[in-house]
Amino acid sequence: MKKLLSYITAAALSLSLTGCMDIEPVSTITDANYWKNPEQVQAFNQGLSSWMRSYADKY
Repeated sequence: MKKLLSYITAAALSLSLTGCMDIEPVSTITDANYWKNPEQVQAFNQGLSSWMRSYADKY
């Protein structure tokens, strides 16, 4: 009986916390929230170029 109560409690808690998982991340850059204007594309390209140069210097 204790085991059944534990399973029911765990299921109820996990189902009640699903609303917390629908939050859009603020600090993550995604296609939906980044590619809005040409300045963002240019900033991405500059960052990528810098990363590639630093990677090439390692080898």
